Amino acid sequence: MCTIFRELRRGATLDGKQKLKSTSGVLSTAEAISLLANSMALAGSFGDGTVTERDLAAGLQGAVVKEDSKDQKVWLEYLENIMRKRGSKWLPLYEECKELNR
Repeated sequence: MCTIFRELRRGATLDGKQKLKSTSGVLSTAEAISLLANSMALAGSFGDGTVTERDLAAGLQGAVVKEDSKDQKVWLEYLENIMRKRGSKWLPLYEECKELNR
């Protein structure tokens, strides 16, 4: 989650190999903390208390895509061009994020 925020804020992947479009929102540290707290609340209220990729995906969607339709496009490009290609460690989160965008 923090990697996603940092990359979208920077407009590039952390390794600097790929440029990204940035969102219109700030994606602050406070928003990252809020997203995690929200994910924990979802897990505690609707799950077994363990934060899942689905809980994180729901928070990410809301944090990244605010009111600007441009943000939706930036988020979808990030999912397909960055997250999907990161391998098995990122696959569950990618799949949950993708599911929320159908």
